[in-house]
Amino acid sequence: LDLPPDCIVARVDWMLKASARGRLQKALRRLPLGWTVAQRLQYHHIQSVVLPAVRQAIAKTKPAVLYASAPPPAALLVAARAAREAGLPYVCDLRDPWSHYSWAQYRHFVDFLFERALEQRVLRGAAKVIANTPAARMLLLSALRIPEEQTVVITNGYSEEDFAGIAPPPPGPPPPGRRRRGRSRRRTTCLPPPSSARPSSRRGTRWWMA
Repeated sequence: LDLPPDCIVARVDWMLKASARGRLQKALRRLPLGWTVAQRLQYHHIQSVVLPAVRQAIAKTKPAVLYASAPPPAALLVAARAAREAGLPYVCDLRDPWSHYSWAQYRHFVDFLFERALEQRVLRGAAKVIANTPAARMLLLSALRIPEEQTVVITNGYSEEDFAGIAPPPPGPPPPGRRRRGRSRRRTTCLPPPSSARPSSRRGTRWWMA
C-alpha cells in the first residue's frame, strides 16, 4: 500500500489475548445477556487502547473531520468519542451492516436490540453514513431511521450502471449428464425420475440414471 509521505500511521495492538478472550467469552455465554456483556467489555478495551493514539494524531494533524470504516464496529465508537472530545464531525463508512453481521452470535433477541440501539446512537451522531450498496442504504433508512440526507452510497467494487450497455455473454454448452440419487426406506426418491430414466435398485436405495 503506497501512502503519501505526510500520512501518519499509528499501529496499536488492540486485540485481547486469544486465550483470555476465549475463556471470558465462554464464561459470559452462560449469562442471559452474555453476548452483550462480552461485546461491551471488548468495546471498552479497544477504546482504552486506541483512543490515546487517536488523540495524539488529532493534536498533531488538526483534522477537519474524522473518518472511520467498519467492521470492526469498535472503530466507529472510537471515532464518535474522539470527535465529541475534539468538537469535530465524523463520518461512518459501513462496509457491512453493523447489527446484521453474519458472525454475531446473539444469545437472545434482546442482545440484538441492545446492539441495534448502540448502532443507532453512533450513526445518528455522524455527519455522514456511507453505505456500500443501495440495499444497505435502504436498511439504514427503514430499520435504523437514519435521515435520508445523512446517508450516501459509495459502491464497493463496481457500479452496476457502468455495465448496463454491455451485451450479456452467449449461452455456453449444456451441462453434462448427471447422476441423480434418492434414498428413502419408503422406496421414494428425493428427485422425481425423468421419463427416460431406468431404475437400478439396491436394498434400501433406489438409483436413477438419466
